Parts: sequence; structure tokens; C-alpha cells
Amino acid sequence: MEKDTKEKVTADEMMDDLIYLAELIDFMGITSCLAVRGTLSERMTDKLTDSIAGMADEVLEKWEDYQDKTE
Repeated sequence: MEKDTKEKVTADEMMDDLIYLAELIDFMGITSCLAVRGTLSERMTDKLTDSIAGMADEVLEKWEDYQDKTE
């Protein structure tokens, strides 16, 4: 029973992370569009891009932990 509960929690966390990662990808696209239009300065675009990439890296690290849990 406990194993099933842990697997359910892990599956729920993975789904939350997938949704979050999808939102980050969407935000990256919006940032790119704003940069092309000249709405954002190059400096702001670089900061946002770096920040989004850092958040995405954190999610990917969590996914590596999930993989370790399932092995």
C-alpha cells in the first residue's frame, strides 16, 4: 500500500512539473516574439532567457531524481 502511495505522489509531482515546463516553454516563445518586435531590450531578453533556462534546468534535475526513484 505504501509503495502505491509513493508512486501516486511521484506521478502527481511529475505531472505538475510537466505542466510547469510547458509553461516555461510557452513563456520562452513569448519572450522571443517580444524580442523580435523590439519590445524588449537585448539586456532584458538575455536576463529572461537565462532565468527561464535556469528554471527549466531545475525541472530536468527533478526528473532525473524521479528516474532514480523508479529504478
